[in-house]
Amino acid sequence: MKIGMGILPELESIRDSVCVARELGFDFVELNAEFPFCLPENIKDSDIDEKIFFTMHLFEKADVGLLYEPWRRSQIEMLKDLMLDYKKKVNVKKFSLHINRGVFFTMPDKKIFVFEQFEQLYIAACKRSFKELSDFAVKHDFEICFENVKIADYMLRIFKILATYPNLFYTLDVGHDMVSGKRASAQFMQTPHKIRHLHLHDVVNGIDHQQLGKGIVDVKKVLDFCRRNNIDIVIEVRRKEQLANSLAYLKKLLKQ
Repeated sequence: MKIGMGILPELESIRDSVCVARELGFDFVELNAEFPFCLPENIKDSDIDEKIFFTMHLFEKADVGLLYEPWRRSQIEMLKDLMLDYKKKVNVKKFSLHINRGVFFTMPDKKIFVFEQFEQLYIAACKRSFKELSDFAVKHDFEICFENVKIADYMLRIFKILATYPNLFYTLDVGHDMVSGKRASAQFMQTPHKIRHLHLHDVVNGIDHQQLGKGIVDVKKVLDFCRRNNIDIVIEVRRKEQLANSLAYLKKLLKQ
């Protein structure tokens, strides 16, 4: 089990994050494609540190279930090109993607989600994407891990389907899961060997991405699970002080 940090919004380069990781004692940094300095063409040799490795969070709005086939194909090809670039640049082999709820329309009494209304078309699109990404991941020895965000029933069915594909796994986001009533973890635990990555942050008054030990997440239980199954953890908080305090809290629990 390795412990990493996410990119802090207040930092402005990969090198800054690497320096913080070394200072605080992290094993790796999870890059995020939403930050321009994390894009492949902007990564410099000076960003690389032999003692710190990288994982990668790809674009949050990337969507494997798009119903317009040319757009779906173009996104999958873009993601594949990006992953190859990150492997070449900084030897990334583990990537995270979201399963998103998709477009919805707000009605007077409810929200109508397009993916839910046309679920069979959505499932077919996801299956095509999963097959293409799985074949690609097997060929290049990648792990592509799909993360829970806001969960609906039709999304749980998609998570169940993706578990059948080689080299496609789960990123369990514990904070998101807690806010969503632990629905994702209940699904993921049906195939626990498919959990290969974990985002860890606490929840205070219904708000996630909080410092560990300050909220309602049973961090000790999560940590024990990760140790037993050799699952890497990314601490996902937003400020350096929270990051340092969260890591200290984890290390204290590790000694128990």
